[in-house]
Amino acid sequence: MPIREELPKYAGDVSARNIMPNRDAALADSINLSWLREYGEHRIDCDPYCLNLGSPVRRREILGRYHVRPEPFAEANSVANAILGHFEKSMGIPLIQ
Repeated sequence: MPIREELPKYAGDVSARNIMPNRDAALADSINLSWLREYGEHRIDCDPYCLNLGSPVRRREILGRYHVRPEPFAEANSVANAILGHFEKSMGIPLIQ
């Protein structure tokens, strides 16, 4: 059985990151992700599926993931790292870089 019924809308190189805490901690009581709109032209998808406000998290627990498309490819890692830095600030905990 196929995982995805339809073909993806973007084909080519991508840079991806998992959102993972660098230590056991608790998420902030309020997490503002409105800044993600800034990266709309670069972002293919973003799934912050475990960002439960105020909840405890474990070191290396995968809290979400995202993919960005490069234009050019050398910029992809810079954009992906910038997004990770924004997540870290928004969530209030250090993330694995």
